[in-house]
Amino acid sequence: MDIVDREGVHVETAFLWAFEGTDYILTYFEAEEAARVREVYDAEMDAAEHEFVEAFAEVVAGAPEPLDAEPLYRIARPGRPTDEAN
Repeated sequence: MDIVDREGVHVETAFLWAFEGTDYILTYFEAEEAARVREVYDAEMDAAEHEFVEAFAEVVAGAPEPLDAEPLYRIARPGRPTDEAN
């Protein structure tokens, strides 16, 4: 949560998508600034132990790239349960 707090992320969700024999991780997040998320990610990867960075590079095609996409809709029920309440 420390990293998420520093990134200014409010919501982050990761999805595993299999397409034509290849697995992809898709991540949706709501944040104050995409540039801030990228800055924190880059700083964390620079500070990470070499073994982690090597292992990470083996399972990803490259660094995450934010897309400039306009959301079609987002529905969130007010008062919905959260992890904090459980």
